Amino acid sequence: MTDLESAKAAIRLISEQGEGIGGAISDYEGEIAHYYRFEQLLLGRYYQEGDEPGKPTGVELDVGWEAAYPIKTNVRLADYPEGSALRTKAAAFNTHYAEFLALLTEAVQGRPDLLVDCVGWMFRFKEMSYQLMRQPIDGADGLCAAPTFEIAATNEA
Repeated sequence: MTDLESAKAAIRLISEQGEGIGGAISDYEGEIAHYYRFEQLLLGRYYQEGDEPGKPTGVELDVGWEAAYPIKTNVRLADYPEGSALRTKAAAFNTHYAEFLALLTEAVQGRPDLLVDCVGWMFRFKEMSYQLMRQPIDGADGLCAAPTFEIAATNEA
């Protein structure tokens, strides 16, 4: 962002992609906001033109919940045994996540050209997450691993 107007434009773009414009299900191009895409999965039905939030009336959406990996919620790096492959992968994810946040911070503090690089990072996180979520945690009653999103504290202000 370089000024107030570019900051407002970025906020509008983010909110329309994530939550919709003013709570609307679709944007001005008819694309469904991310929030409502996920809600379709939860509610088991597609939104269609004219629907109200929380009340999709489109065709039924069959979600194979049994195919989802049962990940451990609120997992911490300490939940993975020292020296294990899971701990190594989770620690690597955390390191890359911290680097991504630093890059994103730089982008929104005046280097918008870096935002394109941030998109590539998000695809890498997806694969890194999958590698963790496919792995059962020993002694965790069938639960699988997940990223911990732990970032080491720094002294930077």
